[in-house]
Amino acid sequence: MIGLLENYSKYLIKDTDINIGVKLSSMINIDSYLNSLNSDNEFYSKLFDTQMFYDFIYKKLIPKDISEKMDILFFYERIKDKTK
Repeated sequence: MIGLLENYSKYLIKDTDINIGVKLSSMINIDSYLNSLNSDNEFYSKLFDTQMFYDFIYKKLIPKDISEKMDILFFYERIKDKTK
């Protein structure tokens, strides 16, 4: 399951003013990411609509503390390990 997010970081929008309540589309280019996938876009669309995915992207771009940053780094390393 972790391999589903293999290339998500390529589509992050890093030069944006991110604050609480920002839309997901301001943090990641969802349309381009969906187009890059060779899979069931309906599944991914539903995944991208979840609060969990929003929180993951938000925390990736602006972690509130070192613990949150370490959690995201751990998850990112698991993605890289899984896709080797």
